[in-house]
Amino acid sequence: MKREHFLKTIAAFAGGLTVVSCSPDLLEEIVIPEETALENLSIEEAQKWFNNVYLPKASILRVASDDKKHRRKAAWSRAKKPKNSKNKELGWVWVPIDYEDSARPGVVLYDEETKYRLELDKYFLQPVIEGLIVIKVKNENKAFLAQIAYDPFELEANEYKLEKDKFTGTLLRTDWNDILIDGTSYSKGKNVGSFINPENNAFKNARIENCTYYSVNYQTWYIDNGVFTVVAHTAWSTVCDGSGNGGWGDSGGGSGSSSGGTGGGAYYDPLVSSGGGGTGGWVYPTNMLYNFNLANAIATNGTDRLNMNVNVTRTLYVVSLATTITGWSLDKATALARCVGGNVNSYCPLASTLGKRIGVVGVLVSGTQLYMGIADNGWQWNQDGWNLAQLVLGGTALAAATILAAPWVAVVAGGISIGIAVYTRP
Repeated sequence: MKREHFLKTIAAFAGGLTVVSCSPDLLEEIVIPEETALENLSIEEAQKWFNNVYLPKASILRVASDDKKHRRKAAWSRAKKPKNSKNKELGWVWVPIDYEDSARPGVVLYDEETKYRLELDKYFLQPVIEGLIVIKVKNENKAFLAQIAYDPFELEANEYKLEKDKFTGTLLRTDWNDILIDGTSYSKGKNVGSFINPENNAFKNARIENCTYYSVNYQTWYIDNGVFTVVAHTAWSTVCDGSGNGGWGDSGGGSGSSSGGTGGGAYYDPLVSSGGGGTGGWVYPTNMLYNFNLANAIATNGTDRLNMNVNVTRTLYVVSLATTITGWSLDKATALARCVGGNVNSYCPLASTLGKRIGVVGVLVSGTQLYMGIADNGWQWNQDGWNLAQLVLGGTALAAATILAAPWVAVVAGGISIGIAVYTRP
């Protein structure tokens, strides 16, 4: 591992990601939807307008919504005018965010078929890295929060390097009170869909009858004494799948409760190659989600395996696979992979053999390759069972697994069983 990469990885755990400075194009993607040419705007002018015009209006709306929201402050002393590769200013002002407590924003995206993500929010939460952007268009100043909501499991799989060509997560624009304007979702660097808040004034006259609706739920997360906690939404918005610019008008949405711990401090600044500092610069640590040691769970039957099996069982019931596996999908396979602390490595749809329906998902956990097999109850997850599964699935998921050591039945729940095997190289 190169020293630079090593230091960045350590910084990701210790005080905040420092890698976006190597990939500022993620921020540019958020600003680009404003198609009108940006006019020159100084930091001093932006600060004066924001404090005297924008913020008082936002504060009134916050009081009216009777919601605590996130206690953020614009850190104008660290504001910058970003520059391109030719050292030319891009025309907009970037302002890092400080927080007054330990609560941090995050989002969970779901649709009608994936509402279970809300119950499994720890596995599907995308923590938000954010900053204030102020621009001038047609002699009018405008402001929004630029939010990079990243998938922590995919980030871990990418060795904690946040790069546009491998980015999995969501780029969002919201107002100061977490009311969504618009956003774009990415999977492994590919744009998989844009959305707009239909309550946004600029979008109200658009044709939305044929849109597919899904939701962006804003959540609050914090770390207290090494324990990762997700609490109720601070705000949520129903959005409409579409394209184009969502505009800048006031927008609607619901509100809920929020909570946080003590402590605060600076957050991560994507334009500065340094950590946020203090206790407030946390990066979402996936290893804090689990109350078991996976290596121990793999090695022997005991408390760690029992705790892991509790996670698996709960996930099975939440995603409705405990009663029937006909709804087996990549998203549900992802939920199973994450409930044991891993990331999906390979996935196969259902196949049938001996009158049983089976499916397999490959799970990579800290360099250890596992295979999780799901089947109608009565399937024997032994060595012969795995070999037959490999044959029926055409070797798609298990082609490399010439030896599957110590397979066991992790869970029998309802009408299905889940087996886990460890891949060991011959």
